Amino acid sequence: MVRRHGGAALVCVKATYNIALQPNLSAGGSGRQSIGLPYVDQAENSRTLAIGFTATPTSEWDLDMVAVDTNNQPVPVTFNPPTISFDSLGKLQSPTNSQLSVTINDSNGAQTMTVDRSPMSQLIDAGAFTVQNIEQDGFLADRLQDVYFNRTGVLVGSYSNGEVRNLYKLPIARFEADINLEARSGNIFL
Repeated sequence: MVRRHGGAALVCVKATYNIALQPNLSAGGSGRQSIGLPYVDQAENSRTLAIGFTATPTSEWDLDMVAVDTNNQPVPVTFNPPTISFDSLGKLQSPTNSQLSVTINDSNGAQTMTVDRSPMSQLIDAGAFTVQNIEQDGFLADRLQDVYFNRTGVLVGSYSNGEVRNLYKLPIARFEADINLEARSGNIFL
Protein backbone atom coordinates (compact mmCIF):
# COMPACT_ATOMS: atom_id res chain seq x y z
CA MET A 1 0.00 0.00 0.00
CA VAL A 2 1.23 3.51 -0.87
CA ARG A 3 0.10 6.77 0.71
CA ARG A 4 0.98 10.37 -0.17
CA HIS A 5 2.47 12.89 2.23
CA GLY A 6 3.43 16.39 1.10
CA GLY A 7 3.35 15.34 -2.56
CA ALA A 8 5.75 12.41 -2.06
CA ALA A 9 4.66 8.80 -2.16
CA LEU A 10 5.35 6.84 1.03
CA VAL A 11 5.33 3.10 1.59
CA CYS A 12 2.99 2.31 4.45
CA VAL A 13 4.44 0.59 7.48
CA LYS A 14 4.18 -3.18 7.67
CA ALA A 15 4.68 -5.00 10.98
CA THR A 16 7.09 -7.93 11.03
CA TYR A 17 5.56 -11.41 11.05
CA ASN A 18 8.48 -13.49 9.73
CA ILE A 19 12.19 -13.37 10.52
CA ALA A 20 14.73 -15.60 8.77
CA LEU A 21 17.89 -16.17 10.79
CA GLN A 22 20.91 -18.11 9.50
CA PRO A 23 23.42 -18.37 12.37
CA ASN A 24 26.10 -20.73 13.58
CA LEU A 25 26.30 -21.48 17.30
CA SER A 26 29.86 -22.32 18.18
CA ALA A 27 30.18 -26.01 19.08
CA GLY A 28 32.01 -26.49 22.34
CA GLY A 29 31.24 -22.93 23.31
CA SER A 30 30.29 -22.32 26.90
CA GLY A 31 28.02 -19.74 28.38
CA ARG A 32 25.40 -17.70 26.60
CA GLN A 33 25.56 -16.66 22.93
CA SER A 34 23.06 -14.04 21.80
CA ILE A 35 21.80 -11.98 18.89
CA GLY A 36 19.51 -8.99 18.43
CA LEU A 37 16.91 -9.33 15.68
CA PRO A 38 15.37 -6.13 14.27
CA TYR A 39 11.62 -6.05 13.74
CA VAL A 40 8.82 -3.53 13.15
CA ASP A 41 6.06 -3.54 15.78
CA GLN A 42 2.35 -2.97 15.20
CA ALA A 43 2.65 0.67 16.31
CA GLU A 44 5.11 1.42 13.46
CA ASN A 45 8.28 1.39 15.61
CA SER A 46 11.60 -0.24 14.85
CA ARG A 47 12.49 -2.55 17.75
CA THR A 48 14.85 -5.40 18.65
CA LEU A 49 14.15 -8.94 19.85
CA ALA A 50 17.14 -10.37 21.72
CA ILE A 51 17.51 -14.16 21.61
CA GLY A 52 19.97 -15.93 23.91
CA PHE A 53 21.31 -19.46 23.44
CA THR A 54 22.85 -21.18 26.49
CA ALA A 55 24.65 -24.52 26.05
CA THR A 56 23.58 -27.37 28.34
CA PRO A 57 25.57 -30.49 29.33
CA THR A 58 23.15 -32.62 27.25
CA SER A 59 24.12 -31.02 23.87
CA GLU A 60 20.99 -28.90 23.83
CA TRP A 61 20.70 -25.14 23.91
CA ASP A 62 18.24 -23.39 26.23
CA LEU A 63 16.64 -20.30 24.70
CA ASP A 64 15.71 -17.02 26.34
CA MET A 65 14.18 -13.95 24.73
CA VAL A 66 13.53 -10.36 25.65
CA ALA A 67 12.17 -7.34 23.84
CA VAL A 68 12.05 -3.76 25.07
CA ASP A 69 9.36 -1.19 24.44
CA THR A 70 9.95 2.31 23.09
CA ASN A 71 10.70 3.48 26.65
CA ASN A 72 13.45 0.85 26.98
CA GLN A 73 11.37 -1.23 29.41
CA PRO A 74 11.37 -5.05 29.15
CA VAL A 75 8.37 -6.63 27.44
CA PRO A 76 7.25 -10.22 28.14
CA VAL A 77 8.02 -12.64 25.30
CA THR A 78 6.58 -16.15 24.99
CA PHE A 79 8.11 -18.63 22.60
CA ASN A 80 8.07 -22.29 21.66
CA PRO A 81 10.08 -24.52 21.72
CA PRO A 82 12.28 -23.54 24.70
CA THR A 83 15.27 -25.65 23.58
CA ILE A 84 17.03 -26.66 20.36
CA SER A 85 19.47 -29.48 19.61
CA PHE A 86 21.88 -30.50 16.86
CA ASP A 87 23.04 -33.82 15.43
CA SER A 88 26.68 -34.98 15.39
CA LEU A 89 27.24 -33.19 12.04
CA GLY A 90 26.18 -29.82 13.45
CA LYS A 91 22.78 -29.73 11.70
CA LEU A 92 19.65 -28.60 13.52
CA GLN A 93 17.87 -31.70 14.81
CA SER A 94 15.11 -30.27 16.99
CA PRO A 95 12.73 -28.67 16.27
CA THR A 96 12.44 -30.51 12.98
CA ASN A 97 10.67 -27.62 11.20
CA SER A 98 13.44 -25.15 12.24
CA GLN A 99 10.86 -22.60 13.38
CA LEU A 100 10.22 -20.75 16.61
CA SER A 101 6.84 -19.27 17.37
CA VAL A 102 7.40 -15.97 19.20
CA THR A 103 4.78 -13.69 20.75
CA ILE A 104 5.76 -10.26 22.04
CA ASN A 105 3.19 -9.19 24.63
CA ASP A 106 3.43 -5.41 24.77
CA SER A 107 0.92 -2.66 25.52
CA ASN A 108 0.01 -2.30 21.80
CA GLY A 109 -1.27 -5.89 21.80
CA ALA A 110 0.34 -9.24 21.19
CA GLN A 111 2.46 -9.56 18.06
CA THR A 112 3.17 -13.11 16.94
CA MET A 113 6.09 -13.83 14.65
CA THR A 114 7.80 -16.88 13.21
CA VAL A 115 11.59 -17.07 13.47
CA ASP A 116 12.89 -19.49 10.85
CA ARG A 117 16.36 -20.74 11.72
CA SER A 118 17.12 -22.84 8.68
CA PRO A 119 19.86 -23.45 7.90
CA MET A 120 21.14 -23.07 11.46
CA SER A 121 24.32 -24.91 12.37
CA GLN A 122 26.49 -25.80 15.32
CA LEU A 123 30.08 -25.88 14.09
CA ILE A 124 33.35 -25.11 15.85
CA ASP A 125 33.96 -21.38 15.52
CA ALA A 126 36.37 -20.37 18.32
CA GLY A 127 33.48 -19.83 20.72
CA ALA A 128 31.97 -17.13 18.51
CA PHE A 129 28.35 -16.80 17.46
CA THR A 130 28.29 -15.90 13.75
CA VAL A 131 25.39 -14.81 11.58
CA GLN A 132 25.35 -15.34 7.83
CA ASN A 133 22.01 -13.60 7.20
CA ILE A 134 19.00 -11.96 8.87
CA GLU A 135 15.86 -11.02 6.95
CA GLN A 136 12.49 -9.82 8.21
CA ASP A 137 9.33 -8.95 6.31
CA GLY A 138 8.42 -5.70 8.10
CA PHE A 139 9.29 -2.22 6.90
CA LEU A 140 8.99 1.39 8.01
CA ALA A 141 7.45 4.21 5.98
CA ASP A 142 9.85 5.81 3.54
CA ARG A 143 10.00 7.91 0.40
CA LEU A 144 9.75 6.82 -3.22
CA GLN A 145 13.18 7.27 -4.83
CA ASP A 146 12.83 5.79 -8.29
CA VAL A 147 10.29 4.27 -10.66
CA TYR A 148 10.84 2.18 -13.76
CA PHE A 149 9.05 -0.28 -16.02
CA ASN A 150 10.30 -3.85 -16.19
CA ARG A 151 10.16 -6.05 -19.31
CA THR A 152 6.65 -7.32 -18.53
CA GLY A 153 5.08 -3.84 -18.30
CA VAL A 154 5.05 -3.54 -14.51
CA LEU A 155 5.74 -0.10 -13.02
CA VAL A 156 8.14 -0.76 -10.13
CA GLY A 157 8.76 1.68 -7.26
CA SER A 158 12.04 1.68 -5.33
CA TYR A 159 11.95 3.27 -1.86
CA SER A 160 14.74 4.68 0.30
CA ASN A 161 14.16 1.99 2.96
CA GLY A 162 15.14 -0.69 0.44
CA GLU A 163 11.56 -1.79 -0.29
CA VAL A 164 10.77 -2.51 -3.95
CA ARG A 165 7.09 -2.78 -4.88
CA ASN A 166 5.08 -3.39 -8.04
CA LEU A 167 2.87 -0.32 -8.43
CA TYR A 168 0.98 -0.82 -11.68
CA LYS A 169 0.77 -3.29 -14.58
CA LEU A 170 0.47 -1.95 -18.11
CA PRO A 171 -1.45 -4.22 -20.44
CA ILE A 172 0.98 -5.45 -23.09
CA ALA A 173 0.15 -7.43 -26.21
CA ARG A 174 2.51 -9.19 -28.61
CA PHE A 175 1.76 -9.66 -32.26
CA GLU A 176 3.48 -12.13 -34.53
CA ALA A 177 3.55 -9.60 -37.37
CA ASP A 178 3.37 -6.17 -35.72
CA ILE A 179 4.50 -4.45 -38.95
CA ASN A 180 1.21 -5.61 -40.51
CA LEU A 181 -0.88 -3.61 -38.02
CA GLU A 182 -2.84 -0.77 -39.58
CA ALA A 183 -3.13 2.39 -37.46
CA ARG A 184 -6.60 3.95 -37.11
CA SER A 185 -7.67 7.13 -35.32
CA GLY A 186 -8.10 6.97 -31.53
CA ASN A 187 -5.08 4.71 -30.82
CA ILE A 188 -6.71 1.75 -32.51
CA PHE A 189 -4.90 -0.80 -34.65
CA LEU A 190 -6.32 -3.42 -37.00
